[in-house]
Amino acid sequence: ANAQPIANAEVGLADLPVSEGAVGLGPAFRVLTAEDGTFTINQIPPGPHTLFAQADGFAQTIHPHNPGETETTITLTQGLSFAGNVESEGTPLADTALVLSSVEPSTPLLKTATTDATGAFRFDHLTPGQYHLAIASPEFVLAAEDSAVTLSEGTSPRAFTAHPAARIAGRVHAGPSNKPMADVIVGLSSGPSLDAPFRTVRTDITGRYEIAGLNPGAYTAAVLNAPGYPLPEPTELTLT
Repeated sequence: ANAQPIANAEVGLADLPVSEGAVGLGPAFRVLTAEDGTFTINQIPPGPHTLFAQADGFAQTIHPHNPGETETTITLTQGLSFAGNVESEGTPLADTALVLSSVEPSTPLLKTATTDATGAFRFDHLTPGQYHLAIASPEFVLAAEDSAVTLSEGTSPRAFTAHPAARIAGRVHAGPSNKPMADVIVGLSSGPSLDAPFRTVRTDITGRYEIAGLNPGAYTAAVLNAPGYPLPEPTELTLT
């Protein structure tokens, strides 16, 4: 079947990743399609960007825009929904922000939703694919094996269990003087390897750092920079 033009679809220009309701590079770079589905965005700044397009009843679509490209076609697909509920220790987790992010490089999309009084949530206008669901709060986390979402036609609502989040905090000081060391980077990795820290944080003026919103488990923490001082040995720890 021939593709049908979509009028009044919103098309915008943005950097990556694209968030739900994204304003992109500003109102000057957001337009609505005409009756024949065409659109024009003028005075695009230099550099690579991405186009996002969305319309009622369709999934938000991410489309790369290459420098020098003057014409393109964006195809929208019927949107899918993903619903479920979140509880913690048998109690609905109400009024809690959730973040659903695509793990596929071709669709770097972020969407947010808030649970209602019963812990229920719903995301709309999604494309099929792999996603990661997270709680946007340092107080609760979803187990790593529970946060993966595969979305396709007919995906059933899912029940999620939130757990109190673990955290690590401490101070970095300089040798026997105990002088606080500010702006030092502390890295945290899962397990014993520090090849690719998945969380980093800088110490404040008092040398203090904190990394919150962690799942219980084994981690390795290490100071990654300490100008003028040798780096201390990494520390293995178990968070409960």
